[in-house]
Amino acid sequence: MKRIDERFSVRGFKTRIFLMMFLITMGIVFLATMIMYRASSRSLMNQAANITSTNIELEVEMANTIFHTLEYRSGQIISRDEWREACGDTSPWDYRETAAKYRSLKKDLNRYVTNVERNNLIANSIAYSLYFCGRNLLFDFNRTFYENVDSENVPFLENYEENRGHWIATVKADGVNLYHPEFRSRFQERVVSRCFEITDEDGKCIGILAAQVSSSVFENYFSDTQKGLSGETVIVDSSGMPVLYSQKELYEYIAGRETGRENGRLYERVNVNGTPYMLTSQEIENIDSMIYIFVPITKIRMNITTLEKVFLMIVVALLLLCLIFTRVVSGVIYKPIDILNRSMYQVKQGDISTKIRETRKDEFQDIFDTFNSMTDRLESLIQEVTEERLISEKAELRLLQEQLNPHFLYNTLDSIYSIARIYKVQQIADIVAALSRFFRVSLSNGKNFVTLKEATDIARSYLIIQNIRFGGKIHYEIEEDPAMQGLIVPKLILQPIVENSIYHGIERKKEGGEIRITITSGDGFCHLIVADNGIGMEEEKLEQIREHLYDDEECQYYAMRNLARQLRLTYRGKEKFSIRSVYREGTVVEIEIPIEEMSEVRDDKADSR
Repeated sequence: MKRIDERFSVRGFKTRIFLMMFLITMGIVFLATMIMYRASSRSLMNQAANITSTNIELEVEMANTIFHTLEYRSGQIISRDEWREACGDTSPWDYRETAAKYRSLKKDLNRYVTNVERNNLIANSIAYSLYFCGRNLLFDFNRTFYENVDSENVPFLENYEENRGHWIATVKADGVNLYHPEFRSRFQERVVSRCFEITDEDGKCIGILAAQVSSSVFENYFSDTQKGLSGETVIVDSSGMPVLYSQKELYEYIAGRETGRENGRLYERVNVNGTPYMLTSQEIENIDSMIYIFVPITKIRMNITTLEKVFLMIVVALLLLCLIFTRVVSGVIYKPIDILNRSMYQVKQGDISTKIRETRKDEFQDIFDTFNSMTDRLESLIQEVTEERLISEKAELRLLQEQLNPHFLYNTLDSIYSIARIYKVQQIADIVAALSRFFRVSLSNGKNFVTLKEATDIARSYLIIQNIRFGGKIHYEIEEDPAMQGLIVPKLILQPIVENSIYHGIERKKEGGEIRITITSGDGFCHLIVADNGIGMEEEKLEQIREHLYDDEECQYYAMRNLARQLRLTYRGKEKFSIRSVYREGTVVEIEIPIEEMSEVRDDKADSR
């Protein structure tokens, strides 16, 4: 048992489940089969007849498929203008014209015949003939054409009105049948045929296309189908003529029966020349015929008796295997599941540091690794949530300390703006207007997230105020992508960067400087770039800022660090935050955020755009 367990432990979990289900299922199936075969000894004939009827259905389905395909393709052929024009042409044809028409129609026909034969695996077994009603002309597309043909000598036109629209058993139309009908019984190739009329615009019949299938097609197929039961096949049409048969004496038996032809299935025991048979039959609707299958009784008894013994031995063996594999299934499947269940219970109790230490060589190892990764990630998330809560608490405390009454502030600023306009002090009016816009958007009813357009307006108002403060020495340019304006971003995503550009870059230059804000999109990202031509930074200082961008150490660039950390918490590390600077040339700060994330980020104070 230990060896079996070790042998199965190196197999995949899927393989073990498959083997287990296979053994149990096969045991049930074989047990049910054994019971069925034991019961079949009391109803032998009915059981064998059911099996044989299944083969009949397959044979009938094959025949109907071929006939349906030929009907469909024949319908396509007779609807083609080329065929209608050829049949409706009343001008006289000489031999050359007739031969040219024959070659043209044959070339067009071959495309359809090849498709039918290939799809039904019946090569060189389909023939088409075309009879021209007004010319007494017949095209045999497998051989040649025949002129001055008497329609009464054309096999597929016999009893035409009665058989129109039906598949009938007949003989193939050839030179012997057409010109010497007295020799038809000596030289004949049996086929199953159906006629399709080609009509003109007035509905008059101008040609008859006959689709013909050799009887050997069905004979070969039925012979292969019946090999498992050693049955013999006979098909007889409604007139009693044989469509095909494998043994002549069996056809003669059917032809000599008093009942002749019966509808439906026959479950009866017959005796032909001293040999007992089980006779089963079914109608083939497309050719108005009956198919009969004769299965020797001795063969049925021998097969069922042999199968009973074989299945009984298999069932006994499978029962023993099920008992052996019970231990294997219990040890291999339920043991790792129990380990996983106990570990999950420990996590449920609050011990998130729980790890599964067991090593395996199957898919359960992947599950254990995933569980360990989950607990590691859970610890990390709890730590991140704790840090985020501390940051949030500090921000709320600072907000409470600096809280103003927005309405009082807006009313005061509006009053100052009105007085400045009255006394025509335009500079004061401009800075107050910019300051009012800045506060209206930046306070934004306590919302943490706004549209990118509103965040840009905050930066623009801040630049207007600072430009007035520095006497017009700050030049700025904002380039926006209109398609990006509706995306949701943190409220102060641009203003801290602009503030750093002024105080740590441009303010140190006597001549002032320029700030350029660019908002573009590409590769699924929104790119926010703030570039200045200020004093810049040396490489050592730049590396120091990059190194401490996400830690808690104090530095003079705390606004930039807070922004980077806020973006990291908001976009879960999917964003990119980069700083590039050249001393005495300027600094570039670039933020890249996936556009799909910008449309999803919300908080409880964001609006519902």
